[in-house]
Amino acid sequence: MKTYTCEHPEAKVDHLRKIYGVLETRNIPNTDVLLFAKQNVAHFGPRGIAGQPLVEKELRQCLECLLKTLIAAHQVPVYHRDIRWENVVRRIDDRSTWLLVNWEDAAEPPTKAETSFSCSSHSAAIFSDDHEAEVDIWGVGYLIETCTARDVSTELRALFVWNVIS
Repeated sequence: MKTYTCEHPEAKVDHLRKIYGVLETRNIPNTDVLLFAKQNVAHFGPRGIAGQPLVEKELRQCLECLLKTLIAAHQVPVYHRDIRWENVVRRIDDRSTWLLVNWEDAAEPPTKAETSFSCSSHSAAIFSDDHEAEVDIWGVGYLIETCTARDVSTELRALFVWNVIS
């Protein structure tokens, strides 16, 4: 459950209703769901296990789940825009399934710059208006780069370098 104490909490909760409504209506896989929202409070489910993959096999499972999510979401289109390990959890009831959670900063086109994000953990495109899927694809590369699993191959890590250059 989240309680919003920002300047306009009702607007934040309304945004959550809209975005999670799109995710549900369009059957976007591997996301959390908005179970309850009222005034400045939102409750999400299912609960997941926070933490990064421990080995490359788990990282590959995670990436497969997240890429399925993003392929479906980008067809809407809706962009998550904040893909970091803090927003990825593993399902409690199926440890091979990973969820992309916390869609509170998600946006549909036309997108606006998000200047509150950190330049070290987000694509440079997020700081400009009219960004699209590239911010999420960069985020997937960032997950690979920052994953602390002990056996991640050089080839897999090289995907982030390619992503940054492109």
